[in-house]
Amino acid sequence: MHRSRVPFVLDVHAHDIPQNFVDELSRRGGAFGARLEDRAGKTFIVHDEGYAYPLLPEFVDVSAKLKDMDARGIDVTVLSPSPTFFGYERDAGVAEDMAAALNGGTAQMAETSGGRLLGMAVVPLQDPARAVRELDRAVQQYGFRALEVGSHIAGRTLSEPQFRDFWRRVRELDLLVFAHPYYTGVKQRMERYYMTNLIGNPLDTALSVADVCFSGILEEIPGLKFFFAHGGGFMPYQVGRLRHGFSVRSESKVDTQRSPELAFQELYFDTITHDAPTLRYLVQQVSAEHVFLGTDLPFDMADVDPLATVAAAGLSQEQQEKIAGGNLRAHFGIK
Repeated sequence: MHRSRVPFVLDVHAHDIPQNFVDELSRRGGAFGARLEDRAGKTFIVHDEGYAYPLLPEFVDVSAKLKDMDARGIDVTVLSPSPTFFGYERDAGVAEDMAAALNGGTAQMAETSGGRLLGMAVVPLQDPARAVRELDRAVQQYGFRALEVGSHIAGRTLSEPQFRDFWRRVRELDLLVFAHPYYTGVKQRMERYYMTNLIGNPLDTALSVADVCFSGILEEIPGLKFFFAHGGGFMPYQVGRLRHGFSVRSESKVDTQRSPELAFQELYFDTITHDAPTLRYLVQQVSAEHVFLGTDLPFDMADVDPLATVAAAGLSQEQQEKIAGGNLRAHFGIK
């Protein structure tokens, strides 16, 4: 692993599936849309849509997670529950139970980590009133400073009117909003080669970024901080197309008179591009202040050596220090 020259490293994109939730999955898997299955002596989580992944120790075990962080030179990790359990397509009451279990389990992992693990809330966003209730509880009870949501809410965009009051509450709480691709099964023309993830996930993110930029939500709710996974998907490299379309097409001006590239400059992104030149381009587009280090661990699509990716991007020492952890230190109250 790359040994960092930066003084502090924070991973803001890493996932957990806490033990209490695993226990609930054993008991209520049918309602949650997944089950536990033994495969050659290893426990897998198998979802109703057919996809599966191993329940690795780093998802559930604090000591295993800390050991892995030490090996990668990571000081602090902000845990976000696996996005496979957003539950937006499920009954809202069930989704609220799922979120409560995930939030409680994540908080417990953080409490036993000696300050090296922090938590990020999830909510049943298909029901904004329930979502506000669970968000307030998670912030007040656990002290969470960030919120993880899907790139869409079972097909509804983040900017739709029914969610605006929820976003106002998020802004009042001054939370960082982590928008992660929402996987709900194989997509047409992406059935082969694992393209549902390789292409589908960054495409979902690109659509979500464009929606935020064209919708006027950042003008209506100033200071709302959206942070997008996987380097913003395909969107950072097509901002010029959004700008041009806005200048020549009336359809682009339905909800805002501000060019989408201005809204784009207010967004935040992680480093998970798997390519140093691409990361360098992203930093040039939005500045080092708007890029945060992430790994996507322990999933197999993770950047397993993120510090090496940052170091190889040809950035200044100051830029590397900001990206590696300096940008978020104050927000998460880390001394």
